[in-house]
Amino acid sequence: MLYLILIIKVIKCNGIGSYFEIATAKPYRAWFPKLAIEGKAVSKGWYNEMNNSKNEIIEYNEIFDTKNLYKSLKDGEEQHKRVTFMKMKDNITNQIKYKFVGVFQLYKFEKGKAFYKRISTEFKIVQE
Repeated sequence: MLYLILIIKVIKCNGIGSYFEIATAKPYRAWFPKLAIEGKAVSKGWYNEMNNSKNEIIEYNEIFDTKNLYKSLKDGEEQHKRVTFMKMKDNITNQIKYKFVGVFQLYKFEKGKAFYKRISTEFKIVQE
């Protein structure tokens, strides 16, 4: 049986973000966004939408202006790749769970929205 252990360090978990540094796999970060339900944000105003082909995530906040928040993304943060586990409802079991959806990276910020593209559908647990 395979056991997965990732050592993570909380770097943003104060209501402004939900991603964590993976101490054993820099520059990757673990990201746990919650998928918007019926077009509505579900966590402190954060709206996360994944397109039908599952290769892009659009993120913005419905409550506050995110221009200053994304300033750090413009200053090099985008180099960090996000190993992404999206919180979503399983249509078969009707359970809410986090599902690995790929490795994403910011590619543009426009009109208060951040756009992330999927750069991989796999993540190597053991880094060589």
